Amino acid sequence: MPVRPVNFRRSPLTSLFSPLRFERMVFFKLRSQEVLVMPVDQLRNRTVGSKMTESEYEQLVAVAGRDGLTLGEWCREVLLARANATVGENYRTPEQTLLAEVMALRAILLNALFKLAQGAVLTTEELDRLIERADGERFERAQERFAEVPTGGRS
Repeated sequence: MPVRPVNFRRSPLTSLFSPLRFERMVFFKLRSQEVLVMPVDQLRNRTVGSKMTESEYEQLVAVAGRDGLTLGEWCREVLLARANATVGENYRTPEQTLLAEVMALRAILLNALFKLAQGAVLTTEELDRLIERADGERFERAQERFAEVPTGGRS
C-alpha cells in the first residue's frame, strides 16, 4: 500500500501541536487512520536494489509473506539485521557456525581415536587441550572450507 506524505499544516493534528516543534517532521497517512511521524533527517529516501530471476523473486515474496511483510519491508529488515550484526564482529551465517562445530568435533574425534588406536591412554588434560585447539581453529577451518566451494556466480 503506498504511503503518501501529508502536509501537517493542513492536518487536524496541527491544532494539537505547535508547528514550531514539528516544522522538521513529516506526517504520513497510512490506511486512512494511522499517522506516522518521522523526523525529516530520518526519511527513507534511499533505495537499494538487486536483479533477481523470476524464481528467486517468487521465493523471496513467499518468505516475506510467511512473515506477514511486503517484500520491501522484509528486505529492509533482513539487510539491516545483517548490517547491525556485523558491527564490531564478524558475521557468521548459521551454515558457517554449523560447519565450524562439525569440523571441531571431527578434529577432536580423529585426534582422540588416533591416540587410542596407538594404544595410548587419553588423559583429561590431553582431551581438554584437543578441545581447546579445535575450538580455537574451528571458524578459520570452516572459512577455508567455504572458500573451496564454488559460489555459482555469487560474491
